[in-house]
Amino acid sequence: LDGDGQQMVDYVYKEDLMILLEKLTSDLPLKRVYNVSTGFVKPISEIVDVIKNVAFEKFGKKIEVIISDKNSKLPNLPKALSDKAMRDLSWKPLTNFYSQISLMMDVCNLQHKR
Repeated sequence: LDGDGQQMVDYVYKEDLMILLEKLTSDLPLKRVYNVSTGFVKPISEIVDVIKNVAFEKFGKKIEVIISDKNSKLPNLPKALSDKAMRDLSWKPLTNFYSQISLMMDVCNLQHKR
């Protein structure tokens, strides 16, 4: 883990992004600018904890996190609000972040076993 783990991120799942891109290419005139985010900003350390918990609960694996420089403060993601996209396109991210991590780890585990 680089830095102190407190840097904030806002991940959008690819299926949610694809739904929005489809709406953008079919519903609106050109030359509109939209921010794309979930609006749920999380520290990297929280994401690491979710991954560690899923690895242990589902696969019995303990993950050790090595911090490269806990005194380093990395920049935070500036907050990008998707209010305009939600309003204009009736779009809202549908994917639950935490369940998606679990699903992705299931897929990786299946591929690893092959």
